[in-house]
Amino acid sequence: MLDGIQMTFFKIYIALLSISLIFDVAGYCIRLNQTNDFKQQINYQIERNGGLNSNALKEIEKKNKEAYGGSFQVHSASLNKTLPYGSEVTYKISTTYNFQLGGHKEVIEVKGGALSLIR
Repeated sequence: MLDGIQMTFFKIYIALLSISLIFDVAGYCIRLNQTNDFKQQINYQIERNGGLNSNALKEIEKKNKEAYGGSFQVHSASLNKTLPYGSEVTYKISTTYNFQLGGHKEVIEVKGGALSLIR
């Protein structure tokens, strides 16, 4: 009779572990999706403001704090510069995702680029 109880507890443990793993992977996928959304917002600001100048950075930082809790960082060689029409601005977005199981931290980096569309 003890074998049946042990097996039941083992099945419950495996089921809970599987559910936790699914939630952890779903959280990681959500963070990847947020990174792509934030990348689109950066592209829009670069096109609208003519580069990653102070106005664009203010809007990007405002969106970052309001929508994502300030979890993204933008790195670029073209920071605080207004570029002529048609110039390409390349940048890198980085964020960290903390896995709930095991406490592993994963750094997510996405490269992007947009054209300055202001004359």
